[in-house]
Amino acid sequence: MQRVAIYTVDPTGGRERLLVDDAYEPAWSPDGSRIVFTSVRDRYGETCFEECSTSGEIYIAAANGTDLLRLTESRADDRSPTWSPDGSHVAFTSDRSNPAGHENEIYVIDPDGSELRRLTTNDVWDLEPDWGGAGASGH
Repeated sequence: MQRVAIYTVDPTGGRERLLVDDAYEPAWSPDGSRIVFTSVRDRYGETCFEECSTSGEIYIAAANGTDLLRLTESRADDRSPTWSPDGSHVAFTSDRSNPAGHENEIYVIDPDGSELRRLTTNDVWDLEPDWGGAGASGH
């Protein structure tokens, strides 16, 4: 995997600023105070599908990139985090129920890393969770 990072840019066209290194798939919290993202920074697990790569984990940081907190710790591939509309939960995709079969399901976790729960159980890949409802664009 290429080295990736999350940057912010002033909306008036100012300079870019590195927010979090070794991170991708960012999502801002509804109040803008935090950002959740995927990272392989800890090189904890490996996922092999068409080729092998380091498994992702879910992290949260303050809006300025500080106060990094790792939410998940699994050798499976955790990715595509998204905030609930009220900011009380983070949903994400993971193959942790069957890493060898790459059966992706949707999980939810509290933003402090507690209360991990599996939301879906089926034989299709569940990818890129979206809370819908309040705040959804309806597309």
